Amino acid sequence: MADAFADLVGAIGDAAFPDCFHAALSNLAPVALCSAFRQSDDGSLSLLFARGVVPSVTDFPVCASLDYARRYWRYDTQLRQLSRASRNRPIVVRKAASEIADPAWRAACYERAGIRERMSIHLPGLIANGYRTTDDAAFSATEIDRIEAHAGLVMAALDRHDRLRPPMQDEAGLAQSLMALHCGLSTREAEVSAAKELGENHAEV
Repeated sequence: MADAFADLVGAIGDAAFPDCFHAALSNLAPVALCSAFRQSDDGSLSLLFARGVVPSVTDFPVCASLDYARRYWRYDTQLRQLSRASRNRPIVVRKAASEIADPAWRAACYERAGIRERMSIHLPGLIANGYRTTDDAAFSATEIDRIEAHAGLVMAALDRHDRLRPPMQDEAGLAQSLMALHCGLSTREAEVSAAKELGENHAEV
């Protein structure tokens, strides 16, 4: 665990940070996927990055996270409640797929890739998520306690990285900017366009 956090701190401001972040979370409690968002004062989200692999749905981490940032955050009552809470320490919460009332959100961000549960670390203006699939057990109380004990360090590293990274160097940021042009691109079309703009070849896309 110490090595994972050393790697995380060492990668702040570097392109390797998202992978190191995923590794650090997985050392606290194994997660198949992770995502991180910056939250604006109006409650809207900007995706910072998404990592992990779902073999059956290769585009899932970034595509589902962009869909959430684009529309489904509005249906997340847990997010709205935590956003209004006055605090200066991270809060760790869980949300099972079965607790999501909106069928479109549940299908797009959970069922499409067999996501069982989301674990979220909330800090004002910043959110980090770890996800488990139906192949995994639910998060245990011990794992949540471990995440809570290290949440301050995890979120401080994430905040520092986001403030240091050059703008528009990653696929998620570029895809969001393309969607913000309101030119009719779907989430996947924006993701593919961003990847091509950043030099990925057909196989990589």
